[in-house]
Amino acid sequence: MDSTKRNIISVASLIAIIVLLIVVKSIGGNRRPAEPSEPVTPTELLQATKVPTKKPTPKPTEAPKVTDAPEVTEAPTPTPTATPVPTQIPLPTAAPEYIAAAQKRLDTMSVDEKLYQLFVVTPEQLIGVSPVMNALDRTRRSIQDRPVGGLIFSAQNIANQDQLKKLLAGCQNYSKRGLFLVISDETGSVTSGIGTHKIDTLAAIGASGDVKKAETAALALGRDLKSLGFSMNLAPVSDIQPQGSSTFGTDAKTTASFVASYVKGCDAAGMPAVLSHFPVPASKSEKKLSELKEAELLTFLAGMQAGAPVVMVGYADMTGLSASGLPACLCPEVIDGLLRKELGYQRVVMTDALNKPSITDHYNAGDAAVLAFKAGADLLYRPADLDAAFKALQAAVKNGTITEARLNESVLRILTLKAQYGMIK
Repeated sequence: MDSTKRNIISVASLIAIIVLLIVVKSIGGNRRPAEPSEPVTPTELLQATKVPTKKPTPKPTEAPKVTDAPEVTEAPTPTPTATPVPTQIPLPTAAPEYIAAAQKRLDTMSVDEKLYQLFVVTPEQLIGVSPVMNALDRTRRSIQDRPVGGLIFSAQNIANQDQLKKLLAGCQNYSKRGLFLVISDETGSVTSGIGTHKIDTLAAIGASGDVKKAETAALALGRDLKSLGFSMNLAPVSDIQPQGSSTFGTDAKTTASFVASYVKGCDAAGMPAVLSHFPVPASKSEKKLSELKEAELLTFLAGMQAGAPVVMVGYADMTGLSASGLPACLCPEVIDGLLRKELGYQRVVMTDALNKPSITDHYNAGDAAVLAFKAGADLLYRPADLDAAFKALQAAVKNGTITEARLNESVLRILTLKAQYGMIK
């Protein structure tokens, strides 16, 4: 190979090397230098290099498979400790709309108006004439001046059907808050002379063994009394008394079923049932609570559970429950303790007549009214002296012996009952 050819090869090789260097420099010059960073741990590095796997999104119509969900271990339900577990089924209460209607009226009432709502008296007591046969102007003034909760009528106020209807309608129309227009006519004997059903005695109904008869009888009588204008009948007697008395029977469980049936009939007729005479009919009882629960209380509980909105408390000295010697209708251990707290009854509690010797031989009208109300009663039935009873309660509210909050509780119950049975306009 001559020298000229070797020179050409050397020059070509040199040019190739130069071109290669230029290309390499050009590529390296376009790369950015790495920015300083925090040290990377092996775990982070491993995670960074993992290719994330995306779970397939189920189609809208596909339900997630149970096996895809994590297994859940059910935690045990904690047992509440603050609220005691009730020992019996809660008793029925009034519907919220009736309570709301009652509250609306309560909010507009003065203390004196509230106090008068506690009383159920005869029209003669209120108006001052005897007998009351017509709803005249004096009746209107009396009802408006002393707006009592209710009036209890008897045979002396009844001449004929037309006269009675006008009397009751007139009294109700004069009342701003609505009146309990009351009759004590458990079998219809008081009003049968003017066309109402006269039903069998409770003893006869009980002896029939047909529980349905109690409901049918109460419904028929209740409708008739309501058509006359009455809004409450003091029935049924719910005691357990000796055979031949005015009760359904002597066996507690059997009597309880008849009481519940009668209550349902009253309600279907639009008349509130009144259970009497809580807790026992005797003048004195040494029975303890456990003994009462096995017998006497069964009949009253059956009536309460059937929806009876009123319980009338009698005169018995319940020595097994209280050492006070007070008649049941004045005794806090009976009303507030047994009826309200133990049995859970929160509807209207009514005293038996406060003008009977069981009361008047030991207490004046004012003291009896205050004792009964403080014991937990709502309606004070037939005080011996309306004005004295009213003034005693009025003084008790003024001096703080009775709070207005406690007064409001009773009046709200009374007005709620009136709303439920259509007595509030």
